[in-house]
Amino acid sequence: MIMLMVIIVDQVSKVIVLKTMYKGQSIPVLGEWLKLTFTENPGMAFGIQFGPPAMITIFSLIATVLIIAYLYKVGGMYKPYRYSLSFVLGGAFGNIIDRVFYGKILYDDPLFLGKVVDFIHVNVWRGIVPEGVPFLGGKYLALFPIWNVA
Repeated sequence: MIMLMVIIVDQVSKVIVLKTMYKGQSIPVLGEWLKLTFTENPGMAFGIQFGPPAMITIFSLIATVLIIAYLYKVGGMYKPYRYSLSFVLGGAFGNIIDRVFYGKILYDDPLFLGKVVDFIHVNVWRGIVPEGVPFLGGKYLALFPIWNVA
């Protein structure tokens, strides 16, 4: 039930964003810290990409099926753990819907080649990393600038 509610909220919120915002538009909610920013993510979490878009969609489907199988296997487990997995699955299914159908609906692309609609923009931190930090010292870094709702 939780998973279904997450999918519905996810898809309704994305339709609202698609109907009322243009790509790249930002609406401040809590100043510069929290904004609604319409963007499309062609990759996985945080825009990580590997292989063609259809491969990412198929990988997402397989991972989701494995999580569902795990959820059924350990059905009597600790309720908060089960609930948290339901939220993750709802978000995963919402993103799969985006990848499978939104490309076709919005851009007349083939099925399975769509992008995930993201819009929650949280500026956790951004700035120049101190020189003493290995690998990143002296470089500009923005932590987790765009998140999906689910």
